[in-house]
Amino acid sequence: MFKHFGKSQLNVKMVGKTLFKPPKRYQSNNNPLNMLPTVTRRIVIANTFFFGLGLFMNNRQYITEFFYHKYAIKHNKYHVLITSHFAKANFLDYLLETFITGLLGSQLESMLGSQTFLKLIGASIGVGSILLLTMHKEESFFKSEAVLRGILWYFVLSNPQQSFYIFPLPIQVKALWLGVFIGLMDFISQRWANFGGLVAALLITRRLI
Repeated sequence: MFKHFGKSQLNVKMVGKTLFKPPKRYQSNNNPLNMLPTVTRRIVIANTFFFGLGLFMNNRQYITEFFYHKYAIKHNKYHVLITSHFAKANFLDYLLETFITGLLGSQLESMLGSQTFLKLIGASIGVGSILLLTMHKEESFFKSEAVLRGILWYFVLSNPQQSFYIFPLPIQVKALWLGVFIGLMDFISQRWANFGGLVAALLITRRLI
């Protein structure tokens, strides 16, 4: 009698686990982040995390804490050399950059492998941070898009004759001209840190790192 009761109790526990904790295959399929490769997923999570922090802080406090500015370095806030690559100015900035990074980054990581793709991202952040320190000395706040530029520039340099559609317009543009346009816009706006992505893409495509 007691043995039967023990088996019944065990069955109830098993049923409870089945009801309230679905099998892992269903959990992973229901999470869109699990569709992204490892490094790309972490970039998307980092973008979302820092954008989310901005929802709980006033704009001035958020920019001062996470964007690069020369006074941050003077006060030993070296974390801005990293956070400025993931902090977003507004929701549209977050949405576009994260969408493009997730879309192209996942393709590139699948093609290169996570280790090489991580080198590209790490080099983009590293060179971008050096450019922040050396080129942006004026009294302004800066965010870097070196991570996204690294992904875009790799596509441009690895296959300059490949054609891209300019969303949302049904217009095809060769990768080479897309790269010229991106570089020109960054140069005109003096967003020097973004060129960290170009340098990183050159290093990876030339197999120097």
